[in-house]
Amino acid sequence: MQTTTMRQETSELRQRGKRPDVPQDMRGFLTRFALRGRDPAVADENLYRYCGDGPMGATDPTGMADVGLTVSTLRPAVPLDDYGMTMQQARFAVADKTANGWIIQRVRVTYRVYKNGQLFGSNVQRPGEFWEAWQVVNGTIYAGRKNTLGTNVHHADTWGIPGFGRGSEGGYRIEGWIMFYPSGSAVDPGTWGQSKSATSPLPTTYTLPKGWQEPAAPVRELEDRWCDWPRANVPALKTQIVKDLPK
Repeated sequence: MQTTTMRQETSELRQRGKRPDVPQDMRGFLTRFALRGRDPAVADENLYRYCGDGPMGATDPTGMADVGLTVSTLRPAVPLDDYGMTMQQARFAVADKTANGWIIQRVRVTYRVYKNGQLFGSNVQRPGEFWEAWQVVNGTIYAGRKNTLGTNVHHADTWGIPGFGRGSEGGYRIEGWIMFYPSGSAVDPGTWGQSKSATSPLPTTYTLPKGWQEPAAPVRELEDRWCDWPRANVPALKTQIVKDLPK
């Protein structure tokens, strides 16, 4: 009796220009093997169901499970003085009450400010940026890592633009890209440092995290401009909100 290995059969089929079929009894093995990579697409053999019963109208570019992450405005942007000072507050929510992982926000800050007609500061050529994280445990979001008593529940994320005083002029912009990463993902805030905020110390990193996948567009934006150094063709302008997202 002649016997052949699966490798030999596969090689012969390829030489004849045919695609080898995966035996039915291999499905379980392949699923278990793929699950080691934590790909949510193989957590359910029914890929049609994985795509929300609508594979032609839905995408999952990151390969991450949909947990119903939303970002809403808690307090719209409001000027706090006439010289650029502005504040905005947003709130995160997760619909899936079994979700565990991290909400990651990439923040980019760009500004150009003049004082009494002289350049005071600018980072337009090299905007400042950092990544910060909120832990999600069973659908509840915490400000940073969940503390022992679980009292640091997330209520708001506040963005603020500082005021630059009389004689100043300029523009200031903050942008935020937000993603959810389930526990065990390549993005691991557990290894990051801690921000210096006394009210809401968040895991923070200033270098591109391993595994970060950039969303197409920022989910949050705050931008203002002002001018307290009027001159020919440049009228005075009290703090004006240019962008305020989400609405």
